[in-house]
Amino acid sequence: KFEEPYSNFFTLEDTNNYNLFKNEKSDTFYYNCSLAKGHGEITMSQALALSCNSYYLHFASHSPSFFHNSLLQDWKLDEGTGASFESFSKQKFTRPKKISHFTSSLMSIGNAGIIKVTALKIAQIYGAIFANTQILKPIQKGEMPEVVNPFPYSQNTREKIQEALRLVTIKGTLKNLSLQNTSIQVLGGKTGTPTKDGNKTLTHGWNILYFKKGDNLYLLVVFTENGSGKREALELSSIILNLL
Repeated sequence: KFEEPYSNFFTLEDTNNYNLFKNEKSDTFYYNCSLAKGHGEITMSQALALSCNSYYLHFASHSPSFFHNSLLQDWKLDEGTGASFESFSKQKFTRPKKISHFTSSLMSIGNAGIIKVTALKIAQIYGAIFANTQILKPIQKGEMPEVVNPFPYSQNTREKIQEALRLVTIKGTLKNLSLQNTSIQVLGGKTGTPTKDGNKTLTHGWNILYFKKGDNLYLLVVFTENGSGKREALELSSIILNLL
């Protein structure tokens, strides 16, 4: 929750652009996550599993520039994947100068429509997380694997992320995956519902699912132009997995 006055943290414009709600009795503003009443008291792993932006916003608001720069630098989000079939020019995710501290904080956790990544980039990053590898170049049949960047965190940190992503499919936003295909074992995943250029009512939806079929491991990335990760993208993911 955030107290008035606006100038200390956010502006009146922010209340129009983002999901900030005012308690008229206490003059307090609340930033809602995906649940109207919030997720309650949760741990970091639970916040990741439940896609609770409010949890991460709380920490990012202490130093949004640091979080923003770390997000870009650790995962090289302003760079392409290195794939031979990818057409990519280096991007600059410029932080607007005249913005509130609140908007700056949203940007630092990947919200507000400033940081934009492709489905291929998402697959590259999550593939490395799940498969315990460095950041590898996506390849086509006949090409040789190649490391393009080191994995940015320790193995201990990676394992904590993996455990949280496993919880996503059990207790989190992917728990309602409708899987009838008994040949598939889902090992972990993540959903996302990013805003379209900062519009609080228009969103994309995406899913990542790491699964095993037979002796092989696969990563499925699903993107929907409109909708959310735990509804439209989840429905599409279920259809694809059941057809395999």
